[in-house]
Amino acid sequence: PLRTVFAEWKPVFSSYRNSQDAEQRIAEVIREGDVFLISQKFESRELKKEDLIREALVADLVVEDEYSKTLNWLGILEKSIPNCRISRCNIQRGDRGNDIHVDLQVQIPVLKN
Repeated sequence: PLRTVFAEWKPVFSSYRNSQDAEQRIAEVIREGDVFLISQKFESRELKKEDLIREALVADLVVEDEYSKTLNWLGILEKSIPNCRISRCNIQRGDRGNDIHVDLQVQIPVLKN
């Protein structure tokens, strides 16, 4: 069973060999979701040396758009990048009507050869 799980997840983790791959994938998900991106900041961060995954791309994103569209996009983000970890998600009322303001931090593990 453990080998089966490893075989299923290996392609997901292997698709991000460097920070640029992960950065590009996040940009694609934002473009596909058609949400209004206020700001984005990417940073490559080293994790614990003894862990199997030693590096991650950390993306700080601020999005503000219509309530249901933004929450659906958040679900699409998790579905599109299943190995990502959302380490911060602050949701507040947006500036206009039915908008919400989402301050999000996403970590995507990067496996180096």
